[in-house]
Amino acid sequence: MTGTDIVTRVRARISDEIATYRWSPEKLLMHINDARREISRLHPEARYVTEVVVDALEDMATLGEDCGLTADFNNAVLHYVCHRCLSEDSEDAANQAFAVTEYQLFEKEMA
Repeated sequence: MTGTDIVTRVRARISDEIATYRWSPEKLLMHINDARREISRLHPEARYVTEVVVDALEDMATLGEDCGLTADFNNAVLHYVCHRCLSEDSEDAANQAFAVTEYQLFEKEMA
């Protein structure tokens, strides 16, 4: 799945689909990279492996890149990015509750 695919799914889930988005593509890319690092830390097998991997996971430079994780972890990326976005909206109690739910779903995907 590419970063663009992830952003489309995240925007639909957090109701951020109208131009003049609340969360910029750059911010979402940052959250995707954070999700990739966290997932790789918890589940090293999540990375596509075509050769022996001894280096750290490099950040995606653009949203057009493949996220580099197996499809089994697509939902985990989605939940983590949604959690990070909604957590930034601290003045809205509903979004805070939604952020907690998203993190719980992320944890469930990681179990």
